Amino acid sequence: MILQSTIRAQIENLRKTGHTAVLRDISRGIERECLRITPTAKLAQTPHPEALGSALKHDYITTDYAENLLEFITPVAQDIETTLAQLTDVHRFAIQQLDDELLWPLSMPCFVGDEKDIQIAQYGSSNV
Repeated sequence: MILQSTIRAQIENLRKTGHTAVLRDISRGIERECLRITPTAKLAQTPHPEALGSALKHDYITTDYAENLLEFITPVAQDIETTLAQLTDVHRFAIQQLDDELLWPLSMPCFVGDEKDIQIAQYGSSNV
C-alpha cells in the first residue's frame, strides 16, 4: 500500500507540474513466467520442447531456473497495446506447441511432490 500511494503521489506531482507526457513516452517490455504442467497438475518432467526453440538463444521464449519454467519476453515498445499483443502471440504459440501439457499461470507451482521433481534448467551449449 505504501508503494502504491507513493507512485500515486508522484503521478499527481507530474500532473500538477504539467509533465504527464513523460509517462506516454516510456518504453517497456514484459517478462512473464509460467510452469509447464501435466493434465493432473504435476510439474512436467519433459525437457524444454524443441518446437519452442533454444532455451538459451530464443529471443522471446526461454526457461528460468527450472526446465519446466517458461519465460516469455516481449520486445521493448512504447505502445502498451503492441506489447500486450506481442505477449499474447508468444503465449498462444507456446500453448500450440505443448501437446498434452498445460501452462500453470504462476512461477510458483501449486504442488511439488518432492524436491527431485524440480529439474534444473538445461541450456545446452552456446557455442561461444
